[in-house]
Formats: sequence, C-alpha cells, structure tokens
Amino acid sequence: MVRTLRGRSPNRSGGVVVPEPLGGLPVLEGHPDPDWERGGRVVAALGALDDPGPVRTLGNAWMVVLHLRLLQVPLGMAQPYRGGGGRDNADSSGNPPKDRPPASRPDTAAVASPPVPPLSAVEAYLDRIGLPGRADASLAELHRAHATSITFENFDSFSGTPVSLRLPDLEEKIVTRRRGGYCFEHNLLLASALESLGGRQIEPMLARVRLNPDGARSPLGHLLLRVTDRDGSTWLADVGFGGGGLLEPLPFETGTETEQSGWRYRLVEDGPELVVQVFQDGEWNDMYGFVPEPALHIDIEVNNWYTATHPESPFVTGIMAGLRSPERCLTLFVYEQAVVIERPVGGPSTTTEVEMEDVPALLAERFGLSGVVLGDDGRLAVVEHGR
Repeated sequence: MVRTLRGRSPNRSGGVVVPEPLGGLPVLEGHPDPDWERGGRVVAALGALDDPGPVRTLGNAWMVVLHLRLLQVPLGMAQPYRGGGGRDNADSSGNPPKDRPPASRPDTAAVASPPVPPLSAVEAYLDRIGLPGRADASLAELHRAHATSITFENFDSFSGTPVSLRLPDLEEKIVTRRRGGYCFEHNLLLASALESLGGRQIEPMLARVRLNPDGARSPLGHLLLRVTDRDGSTWLADVGFGGGGLLEPLPFETGTETEQSGWRYRLVEDGPELVVQVFQDGEWNDMYGFVPEPALHIDIEVNNWYTATHPESPFVTGIMAGLRSPERCLTLFVYEQAVVIERPVGGPSTTTEVEMEDVPALLAERFGLSGVVLGDDGRLAVVEHGR
C-alpha cells in the first residue's frame, strides 16, 4: 500500500515588528532575541540594506536576527564579502573599477577561507568510518571510507527537527549516535576530521545541484570541499551527494577524467562555474556547478537553514536516503510513494517501488540506518532510544 507523505512547514516566530527605524536600524519587539542592534549590525555587515526603506530594512533584520538566534551564529562570522565583483570593489555608481580588467572567474584569493575547527575525538570518527587507529590514512582512503560508511539521510529536516551545523552536534549525531545526514553535515564533519589529522588546507564551497529535469537553476543548496593535501596537490572532496556521489576526491582541475572503481567523473568549466560531471548511460551528465570561492560560515548556515526549513524544499516535503559502495549507487526516495533507484557499476539504473511498510527494514538492511518506524499517521521517523 502506498501512502502519501505530507510536508511540514517550519515553525515561525510570533514576534511583532515595530515599523519605526531607530538610527537607521530596525526595532524588533517580542522577538526571541531582544538584541535588535546585533541583528541590524549583521544586516549592514552583509550588505543587505541596499534599499533603506523600512519594509526592506525590517524584513532583512527580522530574517537575520531569527537566523542568528536559531543557529547561534557568532557575530564575528558575518563579515562583508570582499571578493571579485562585490560592493567594496565598485565605484560610487555601482560599476566595477575601470582599472581592473574583467575576469572570467572571481578573485578567490581575495576571499579569506573560514577557519575549520578540529574534532573533539578524531579516534571515534576513524572508528565510525571503519579506519580505527588510521591517523595516517590518505585523503583518498578517508574519503572513500566516509562515503561508504555513513548514510545520506534527511530525517531531521523532514520531521521539523533543526539541523545544527555546530561541530559538537555533528559529532554527537553522526559519530556517537551513528546517524547519517545531508551534504552540509557530511562535508563539515569531514572537513573537521581532515583539520584534526593535520597538514591540509580545507575550504568549503557552495554549489547548485544541476539535476532539475527542466534545467531550472536551483539555490546554493549543496556543499563541497576544496582540499590542499600535504603534498601541495589540490582536490575536490565531497562525501555528501548521497548514493550517486564520489567515492574519492577529484583533482581540482578541468579536463582530467578520473576513474574510481569503474565510475567516471570529471570537472569542466561552464562560464564562471566549475561543473562536476558523471559518465552514465553513454554520456556525461552534470551533477552540480559552483563558483570556486570559499564560502563564509554565515552563508553556509543560511543555505542550510533554507534547505532544512523552506516548505517547498525537497528535504522538508519528503525523504531521501543514499549509501555509496564501490559496486553500486543506492538511493531511496519517499515522496508520493517510496522508490529505490539502484545503479551497478557500468550498468543501467533500475527503479523499484517499495511498500511503505517495508521501508524501515530496507533502510536498516541496505542503508545502515536503524530505528526508522512508520507511524499511525503514515509518516516515517527515526526513533532513538534515550532521546
């Protein structure tokens, strides 16, 4: 029997906005965070107040203050963008400086890479990915072990549970409780693990997934890592693309095809973006595109919040789960019905409908995700004992 899963809208604050700006900054009354000045400063720092009108000003401050309270983002992380083409690089009319020739890609050197915090227990992480005691593991070994050990899943955003990107929360959820997560969680955890093991530079970057059948542009809802390894080589690392993602890092250069246990990937240019492609069904297919510049932590937080709470986000309206192996890509989608898509290396994909009652056992047996139950309301949820 197929049951419809209904999306859940995010909770909303009951604060009241008083429409009289004070000193050019909005006043928020009855909001969970009474420090409205902090929100106003962040709005200004982000360059959000292009329109000084009270409606635009209050709307931006409301959004930022709410984000800062829910996500607990330190004010120091919200710094103005000063990379290529930004407001700080324009003249009084808003045009780029005349003495600088146009560039095909932003000046990524002008954007400081945000610091990556180390794990509190890197040994526990190595145990979690099946490499106990392997602090000497190579980048490729760490990447493959993570990608094939930790499930991609979005049960938190589907259930309305806040998706925290604080490192202690990521370690507690994915390492200690042995849950999975989606791209922001996976790749930030990997970034901190690499930082803990030392000798590498890690730069998170935001990307747009290019899997929309109509070709429509998606928001910056994906996160990847640019990693400079101990020998100076540069790689694209991404353990957060689900069942169809990379097994190992890609060389961070265009025109180089990489084979990973029979799977073929490459990085190509498309205007200012770099695009990760996979070879399947006899042709190259886009996975996602990104401008190669480091993402500020505040931008990662806001895009994570959008992905996890927007009422039309696919991470809110349904369930996705994936697990990678060298032999196959395995993905589960649960929206109007449950389907499993499976692709063996070198072969075509197959799509199989699954009865809703069979999904919990399927997730436990094939995706390594236990504790999923089907409620009386027809919704799937993860039940963790002791929580």
